[in-house]
Amino acid sequence: MRDVEILLPHVLDVCNVTWTLDEQELRYFKRMTQDAIAYFVRRTGEDLDLTDGQVRTLLVHRVLYDHNKRLEWFEHNYQNEIMQLLVSYAAEDLAMESELHGDH
Repeated sequence: MRDVEILLPHVLDVCNVTWTLDEQELRYFKRMTQDAIAYFVRRTGEDLDLTDGQVRTLLVHRVLYDHNKRLEWFEHNYQNEIMQLLVSYAAEDLAMESELHGDH
C-alpha cells in the first residue's frame, strides 16, 4: 500500500485531477495504481524502484490508459519502454547471480 501512496500524487497529476477526490474516486485511483504495480511486478518478477523515473513514468501512464478506458493500447504504445525496463531488470538479476557464483 505504501507504493500506492508514493505514486498517487503522480497519478493524479498525469490524470489531470484538479479537484478533491471523494472516497469512491480515491478508491478508484488507488485500485488502478495497485493494478499497475502488480502488472509490472508480474512482468519483472521484482519489487519496483519507484524512485526510478522510467519505472514511475510507465506505472503512471498505465494508470492513465486504464482511467481513459484504453488499457488495451498501453502495451502497444509503450512496447519499447516496457522492453527496456524488462531488459534492465534481467541484466541486474544476471549480474547479481554472477556475483553470487563468483563468475567474472
